[in-house]
Amino acid sequence: MIDQDKTTLELALDTLTGLDEPSDAPATSPRLAPATITLARHALEAAIPAAWLRRLTHGTGSAAVVIQAPTADWTAPLAQAIKALWSDVRVIARDGTSARFDHRSDKGNDHVAARLGEGGRVVGIAPVPAQHLPSALTCAADLTVVLDPTHPAVLRRVIRRATGRSAGPLPAGLGVGLSYSDLVSAIRVGSTPTQCVRRLEAASRALLGGDDRIAAAPLLSELHGYGLAMDHCLAVVDALEAWRRGEASFSSVPRSLLLSSVPGLGKTTLIRSLSASARCPIHETNVGSWFASTQGHLGDVVRAADQAFNHAVALGRGGPAILHLDEIDALPSRASIDADHASWWSPLIGLLLTRIERELSDPRSRLIICASTNHPQRLDEALVRPGRLSPTIHITLPTAADLAEILRSHLKQDLAGEDLRPVAALGAGATGAQAAAWVGEARETARAAGRPMRMSDLMAVVAPPDDRDPADRWRTAVHEAGHGLAAALLEAGTVESLSILPGGTSHGHTIIAPRTSVTRADLEANAMVGLGGRAAEEVLLGRASAGAHSDLEAVTGIVASIHGSFGLGESLLHRGRDPTLLLFDPGLREIVDGEIRRLYLLTVGILEEHADLLEIVARALLADRIMAGRDLQRLVDGYRPPAPHRRTSRGGGHAV
Repeated sequence: MIDQDKTTLELALDTLTGLDEPSDAPATSPRLAPATITLARHALEAAIPAAWLRRLTHGTGSAAVVIQAPTADWTAPLAQAIKALWSDVRVIARDGTSARFDHRSDKGNDHVAARLGEGGRVVGIAPVPAQHLPSALTCAADLTVVLDPTHPAVLRRVIRRATGRSAGPLPAGLGVGLSYSDLVSAIRVGSTPTQCVRRLEAASRALLGGDDRIAAAPLLSELHGYGLAMDHCLAVVDALEAWRRGEASFSSVPRSLLLSSVPGLGKTTLIRSLSASARCPIHETNVGSWFASTQGHLGDVVRAADQAFNHAVALGRGGPAILHLDEIDALPSRASIDADHASWWSPLIGLLLTRIERELSDPRSRLIICASTNHPQRLDEALVRPGRLSPTIHITLPTAADLAEILRSHLKQDLAGEDLRPVAALGAGATGAQAAAWVGEARETARAAGRPMRMSDLMAVVAPPDDRDPADRWRTAVHEAGHGLAAALLEAGTVESLSILPGGTSHGHTIIAPRTSVTRADLEANAMVGLGGRAAEEVLLGRASAGAHSDLEAVTGIVASIHGSFGLGESLLHRGRDPTLLLFDPGLREIVDGEIRRLYLLTVGILEEHADLLEIVARALLADRIMAGRDLQRLVDGYRPPAPHRRTSRGGGHAV
């Protein structure tokens, strides 16, 4: 029998599957239909207007239809459903994983034009139609359809087809964020509707998982030292609360943010705290893991990226949720990609850009997208423009006052009532992560001694006794002062801190946030900063030591890239980025060696010209052991060179 109330698509589906019995047919009916047959079809039926369904089913007139698939894995099932339902339709299904060849808007336009010109019908399916379908189809489309595959009406119909019974009202957000395979695996022929719903809920729980570190995240009010980044996060919380009270629309909520800093300044902690304070679930994904967790095939990586977004959407179940894209610089800037690799990277970056823009521009979306990076200069310019990941906020090292508050936060009840400002001043220039590690070590010392923590435990960790020879400590101070002063004088970035505290195999370190531009002048300035430590030793001590070996390695890589990769030297030939190329290319090796010698002489000259300032910085660093970048800048800004007759020679030639 035929149900006169059924839509055109339902009638077509009944004819194909034999499900022409009432909806309350026994569950043992042999005409039950699996979700692999019904899900895509019912999603289409819910999204396409009834008049268009009749037009397509009865084959009347020419038609150009574009269907935006929810994700790449929906493309093939939708294509199969359309071919089964509608005769004499040319279907173009592109999931975006073959963009190197034919999944591009400039491919297939002649065939589309010919088919439509003859009065035929063409249906295109893609997750990003404007990017993957022929432009002749997207521009001439009579109908564009955006699917909502987890709409309750769709799921109820699919469950009824599989079980023979009505599911009734469904939980809010059921199935949101699940992939096509997840959905059809949960809705099984022969099951009851309740069993199907429980499987969908279990699939969502498995998808979301849990992370104790996220659950234990502090509130924003408990954090210190974040400056403008904290201001932005507080604005997000305030806007969300206003929306929840009905005082503002969701469009008033800032929905994107890019945090940058040197490692250890708590970018992840801040985003987790935003989640806790805003009462929004959060999904974290490391962009580098999209490659590590797959075999590197473009299709696999695209699916991993899609899954990350779907997880976040599923967490919110239609409400506000946060997606954290950690180490977003794992995706290179297209400006830095050579021609051999552009055909692989460009479609992936394009897909990510489109997905971000789609989420942020869709008035129905409630997703807040945050990203973090240690290397903002490596990001694609299109990624950080308004409408995508903006604003970009750089987190600087905490001040001594901030560091005291950070220490107090990690200490909790330990050292209650103690003034932490002196120890914080001694550790100025450290990161929040270092502060947390200090507290952990001090707490372990006290535990091992079987007593409460003492201030001396913390002091011993922050500034342990330095038993190095005084001459070695002075050389280290001179070396690090050379790096920092070269960066300040050349304006090659923002100096975050200098330190002569030993750590691991390092006798000291200088942290610099580099400039984001990558002209030849910028790269050469970065190389000169790397040479600054060795040059400073020569200027103040008369000769250099072997302590610059890692600096020379980095400088060699920079200069080799200028001439061998970036096309900023005399040749535009791309020789690759493998440093072993210097072993087999004597011509390039000679160029790089000559350029490093030239830059080194320039660096020595600059530091010789400012030798008195160099010594001032080095002696201050020797005394305090740690120097914040702002303190270095104050010394530079306040420096007044002495009269010429007071300058003394510090010896040493310029031989390299």
